[in-house]
Amino acid sequence: MTNVACPLEIGEDEIEGKTFLKCEYNMYDESFRSPWSNTYFPPVEAEEGAEDDVIYPSSDLLEMEKLANEVFVRYAKMYYDENYLTSVYFFDTDDNGFGSCWLVKKSKSYPYLTPYRPGFPRL
Repeated sequence: MTNVACPLEIGEDEIEGKTFLKCEYNMYDESFRSPWSNTYFPPVEAEEGAEDDVIYPSSDLLEMEKLANEVFVRYAKMYYDENYLTSVYFFDTDDNGFGSCWLVKKSKSYPYLTPYRPGFPRL
């Protein structure tokens, strides 16, 4: 397990209308992939011929990622009650395995980080 050295920023999934946490595990160039729609925000502008360089999880991992996000938001609700945001990211590794990143941002200074915010997944 590793620690994040920089503060987690919040991204907006414009397709699903939900928030997500930005980190190095969902970043490509200057864009961040939402676990809710599997879309990068802002959209990735890959050079011609480099479209395959953009990183997306395999279909099996994407399904696990979606389920993990649903479960983790429920866990955080029980543990933190309010003023939190969670995101889970799965990624393929070079050795035919996978890794995952489980993020929680909790702060009293962000009252908008509640599970009852419009667009936030409800329990």
